[in-house]
Amino acid sequence: MARKGMAEQANERHEQARDLTEQALEQYAKGNSEAADRLVEQAKRIDPFGGRGSGAGTRGRRGPARRELSAPLTREKRRPAP
Repeated sequence: MARKGMAEQANERHEQARDLTEQALEQYAKGNSEAADRLVEQAKRIDPFGGRGSGAGTRGRRGPARRELSAPLTREKRRPAP
């Protein structure tokens, strides 16, 4: 139950940061870069990872794919020389 609450809070923070970022883009389009920069900084304080999370809990999903990509190719998998 606690994790669900934390996930909901993270989603809310991400949505708030996203709204602020959209407002910043509107300000940049109007040429008001100072206000836009303030909005971007505020969004960074609310959601510093940009919705990507801290990386915790993703190691298991990313690990095998990285190992497969970094494993040396065997002779069967190599392309024949031209």
